[in-house]
Amino acid sequence: MEASQWSQNVLLVTMDPEIREKISSSFGSSTSLKVVETSEAAIDHLTDFKVDAVIIDAKATIEKTFYFENKEVISFQEISQYANQLNNHLPIVILTNALLSKDGSFAAKCGATLIMDRKDISLNKLVYVLRVLRKRTFRTILTRDLKVGESYSVDLYHYLSVNRRYLPFLRAGEVFTEEKKLKVNSSETRHLYAKEDKFRKLLQELSTNQDFCFSEELADIQFKFRKLHIDFFNISTDGALHFGKLLQEDGYAIIERIEKLVNQYPDAHTCLKELPYPRWSALAHGINSAIYAVIFAKACGLEEVQDIAFASLIHNIGLAEIDQNTLKKKESDLSSTEMEEYKRHVGKSLELIHRKKMLISPLVEKIISQHHENYDGTGYPERLSEDEISLEASLLSILGSFDYLHTVRPGEKAKNIYEVWGQVKRHHAESTLFFKKFHPKLIERLDQFFARQV
Repeated sequence: MEASQWSQNVLLVTMDPEIREKISSSFGSSTSLKVVETSEAAIDHLTDFKVDAVIIDAKATIEKTFYFENKEVISFQEISQYANQLNNHLPIVILTNALLSKDGSFAAKCGATLIMDRKDISLNKLVYVLRVLRKRTFRTILTRDLKVGESYSVDLYHYLSVNRRYLPFLRAGEVFTEEKKLKVNSSETRHLYAKEDKFRKLLQELSTNQDFCFSEELADIQFKFRKLHIDFFNISTDGALHFGKLLQEDGYAIIERIEKLVNQYPDAHTCLKELPYPRWSALAHGINSAIYAVIFAKACGLEEVQDIAFASLIHNIGLAEIDQNTLKKKESDLSSTEMEEYKRHVGKSLELIHRKKMLISPLVEKIISQHHENYDGTGYPERLSEDEISLEASLLSILGSFDYLHTVRPGEKAKNIYEVWGQVKRHHAESTLFFKKFHPKLIERLDQFFARQV
């Protein structure tokens, strides 16, 4: 089975030609965008066709279409509720001019995923968010949960990155043998995949006979991080002090779960080999970065592990605010104009955090603001150098590169962690003008860490 591209069937409900033109132009040719003007047409389309995401212009539902005999208007909440009933966890975005907090809460209860400002709609953010929120065809299973001699009622697949295909690895009812175990243990990434509609059933089977299910814990972390993304971009909570506090607490709760998961492994080497998501996405990069932060910060003797991991989790949230076409390219392929656009994400990350009134520590702010600074002074945004850059920020720069190089791209083979570390060191010595990208002290400490694991 071939791995799916990001091709989505998006339904837009609006009567506003300006909104229609803006949103239509923001999606690429791989997205099928259906635009309807009335609530009735929206409900008909939701009933008859597969939809992967819904965007509802709240203004479009104030019209002369009446609902039932009491002549009530079909509200955006009712369209949202109907869409959610048909397809649970369907990404539903509401565009509105103004929204009272009680209306925002009601919309959320009716299944709305995100509320955005229609007067100042950020199309980059809209595309970014739908990419983050989209439902996956396959979900990750960590093979550490599979027990030799047992069989499962769900097909498990192996992903071949070179061919971009999912191939059956363990059929439903087939016994997981020692031979199968050796096969996954010899691979560089120990992840298998189950189809989304069978995923929860499999997790129940995996967790029945064991105290700790690694796949279930990772899935719950991913779910909570997905929700954190939604909360960042929900305008109905902008500027609310109590919500900023809750958002921060939710973020640190995710870090505690990640630390617990990392500590379940017998050693850091095994964790690095088995746990991180092997394929790139915004969610995967944030979670992987936090995993690496927990492991690498301790290896480097840095004390504020939770702050480093939290900053690593959310450091790229500002990518939602820049041109999404830029993100499709490697940094080395960006033009000077595109590079300037890309650099904006550092400041945008902090803007989003401050907009939500999150009371982040000075260290977290410093890590995020400096994570693209280079030891030799060639980085951005301030061109800081040497000890002007905090060790914690330099560590995030290292682990961000580690995840980028460790991630399996289509057409490439997976690399082991030692190959990746070798690439990181070459990147340190070759990628900048004066040949020192990262803090040498951290390179030395991590070099010792990897040498001890061999």
